[in-house]
Amino acid sequence: MSSKKAPAVMSKPSKFAAALEFSTEQAEQPKEKTVRLNADIPEQLHRRIKVEAASRGITVKELLLELIERHL
Repeated sequence: MSSKKAPAVMSKPSKFAAALEFSTEQAEQPKEKTVRLNADIPEQLHRRIKVEAASRGITVKELLLELIERHL
C-alpha cells in the first residue's frame, strides 16, 4: 500500500482561481482606445497624489481618471 495522501479538496476557490475568473471577465469587455497625457506638476502635488492612491489601494492612474471624470 502506498503511504501517499490524496490531495486535499479546497472548499474555497484559490486566489489564483479568483484572479483568473476576474481576468476572464475583464478580457470579455472591449477596451476603449486610450491616449497618453503628460503634465508637469509640482513635486509636492505628485507626492500627495501617490499617497492618496496608496491609501485607497488603487493606482495613480485610477485615481487621476476618477478625479478627471468627476470634474468634467
